[in-house]
Amino acid sequence: MFCRKCGNELKEGEKICSKCGFDMSVAFASKSSASTPETQSSQTKSKNTFNVIIAVVLLIIAFVVVKMSFEGADMIERAGSSMMRIESVSGNSIDEAYFQDYGRFLEGLAIVVKAIGITCGVVVAYIGIKMENNKG
Repeated sequence: MFCRKCGNELKEGEKICSKCGFDMSVAFASKSSASTPETQSSQTKSKNTFNVIIAVVLLIIAFVVVKMSFEGADMIERAGSSMMRIESVSGNSIDEAYFQDYGRFLEGLAIVVKAIGITCGVVVAYIGIKMENNKG
């Protein structure tokens, strides 16, 4: 057996190092309560694996958020375009002007929905990438 502090060879049953005075009984007590390098390595690998899984899930969520926002925005935009083309039988009316204005509003709303979707997707993806890069 060797001293954990200075490496001096200890005689059998010796609890205190004759060279540096290190108390081996304290070392054994702390060793039993502390993690071994193998356990720490296993815990680090588990944590890294967990971070990778979370990062991948967040990137998938980011993709889904952006895709859903674009699909929703396209639906809003189509509705707005349809409303802007509404024409009354009797010619220009207040209802017709209302629908055209509302259609333009919906087309603008579609742009806002896309922007919000992209922003949310980028934020979620950024969090996922940061988690992946900060493995330790």
